[in-house]
Amino acid sequence: MALAYDAPGWGWKAAVIDASRLAGLRWLPLAPVLVPAMRCRAIYRRLWPHVQRDLGSAEARVAGEMTAWRRYEIVWGDREADFLVDGEPVLQGAPSPRGPLGLVIWIDNQYLIVHPAGRLRHGILPLPHDQWLELDAVALQSTI
Repeated sequence: MALAYDAPGWGWKAAVIDASRLAGLRWLPLAPVLVPAMRCRAIYRRLWPHVQRDLGSAEARVAGEMTAWRRYEIVWGDREADFLVDGEPVLQGAPSPRGPLGLVIWIDNQYLIVHPAGRLRHGILPLPHDQWLELDAVALQSTI
């Protein structure tokens, strides 16, 4: 899913969203009108940044090879979160979703495309070779 304005909806990325925020929920009654209206690029450009802000969503692509060992770090604050790869910031000042930190790590060849303009697509990509995801360690550290 493309969570941020003009961000690709695919790839290796750091992302946050909190669709349960009150500010985000106010858009729900307007969804039947807004979803088809956002098929118009001008309306999407003008409106989606406001919806994105209210949903507390942000994302950034993670550059580099996925086959090399990397160190991923999430600095989770009360209001903001920072994502670092090998000590370098990838996404800074992203709004921290409410509630406890949730972490999802997966790799697959299925896709679901959900665009704010209501375009939906799904499928399975062919794989020319086996794929795997290997973790050396996962650690939680409190800064409180």
